[in-house]
Amino acid sequence: MWDLYLKGNDGVAIKTTYENLLCSIKDLRYKIFSGKVQYIDFQKEMVSHSVYDTLFYKRKSYQHENELRLVIVASRIHAWKLQKLFEIQGISANQWQKRMDILEKRSYEFSHEHGNLLTCNLHQLINEIYVSPRSAQSCVDEVKALAKKHGLAYKKVTQSDLYRDYIY
Repeated sequence: MWDLYLKGNDGVAIKTTYENLLCSIKDLRYKIFSGKVQYIDFQKEMVSHSVYDTLFYKRKSYQHENELRLVIVASRIHAWKLQKLFEIQGISANQWQKRMDILEKRSYEFSHEHGNLLTCNLHQLINEIYVSPRSAQSCVDEVKALAKKHGLAYKKVTQSDLYRDYIY
């Protein structure tokens, strides 16, 4: 994958889990759908039970990617989750609908020219950080410094050994 997606020698890959990925997104304006991408032959297999299914289809030629996809939908406030959060925060029930309406209105506002950028909790998201096997030691050191700067120094930063020859 380093060769497929990296245009130069330097790059990083983040290791996480499905649970950590979903739990790291705290933006309450959206409902998040997730699923494993289905790689299909669009000429023969384009069968769907709902419009959301089609968002998780991709051409068979990309099957090597083994992709997990997140779809974030505006104005699909998860009322039950919000009510539980409001209860935990001690917000009175008569304020719930007003707050949900504000969040729903904000869900239609784009934060970036190409859509929305969602913040996530990096401490929750990142398990390990891998640096490209072709990166110089200075790049590895820079990634470690950035991790430290953002309070992630305790996370493991490793240079990938994918291209190292092992003699058995």
